[in-house]
Amino acid sequence: MQQFNYHTHTQFSDGSDMPEVYILKALEMGLKSIGFSDHAPIKGYPTDWNMKLPNLEVYYEALNYLKEKYKDQIEVLIGLEIDYVPNLISPNSEYLKTENLDFVIGSVHFLGKLNNGKHWDFEGNSKNVEKGLTEVFDNDIEKMIRKYYQNIREMVNLSRPTIIGHLDRIKAINRHKIYFTEKETWYQEEIEKTLTVIAETDCILELNTKGMYRRGDKEPYPSNWIIKQAFEKNISIHFSADAHHPKYIIQQFDTLERIVQKIGYNSVKKLLVQHY
Repeated sequence: MQQFNYHTHTQFSDGSDMPEVYILKALEMGLKSIGFSDHAPIKGYPTDWNMKLPNLEVYYEALNYLKEKYKDQIEVLIGLEIDYVPNLISPNSEYLKTENLDFVIGSVHFLGKLNNGKHWDFEGNSKNVEKGLTEVFDNDIEKMIRKYYQNIREMVNLSRPTIIGHLDRIKAINRHKIYFTEKETWYQEEIEKTLTVIAETDCILELNTKGMYRRGDKEPYPSNWIIKQAFEKNISIHFSADAHHPKYIIQQFDTLERIVQKIGYNSVKKLLVQHY
């Protein structure tokens, strides 16, 4: 089973504990490597779950100290999960570039602006989903989903993040299948276009288990049929827990291993230590 996890959130953003607690848990689990990827600060647009900009240097200092302290026991990698919001933030934003980073995860959590001018975070309760769908997309779910995948493709083309976070996270709003099905032609077209763009890069597609262990989903992000298409396009993958608590560091990795072996993958992509 994969002996590393690079998608880890600590108290520097919206995780439960400080980094050293995760490292100690990783050692207890026998892992060879752990990467930290707290939510990057969004300059000029603070949120409840992104790191605060003044804490960014403190984050680097803390992780560099731990990297040195535990260098003979486990590899510690320093990363950020960076949002892609056009004209606001991307994995290529100048203020986030630094020699401290070993990798970045590029993700999309925001789509357009609400009537009050705030960027719409599409995750959350059904009331929030309905508000954004109405105010930003005129109740057109297809328009919304296409915009999400368009932003993923733009992020990949413009920024080339090391890792692409939870590719089909947008499906989380659709757990009760009230908005769309993944069998619809237009949806599958968006996936095909997006995977084609990813296949032309060296970006790693993470297989994210958070929905499985937190919400009881039967499949990861992305869905199994998308993983199969990624395999057919020779896209590199690795497992990700998106851990916000130390106990989740490798949660459901055994399930992922069975899924990808059945599809045909026989290896996962481990990062070589290099600055982003």
